[in-house]
Amino acid sequence: MGGVVALNVGGLSLDDPVVAAVCATFAEAFPTAEVARVPGTRNLLVLGWHGARRPDLEGALAGHELLP
Repeated sequence: MGGVVALNVGGLSLDDPVVAAVCATFAEAFPTAEVARVPGTRNLLVLGWHGARRPDLEGALAGHELLP
């Protein structure tokens, strides 16, 4: 079984309280989670999935900058 959960979150940085809370929840709920900035916006795309192997997200994240 697989799949990816993705959530668009508005915030200026990872330090934004809402963004930080969502990222912490994803980190707790999923073994692997990443955040991508949507260029030219104040949006961040938070992704979470089960399994060690990163899903093929290249098409979905084209033009997005993955954040640490």
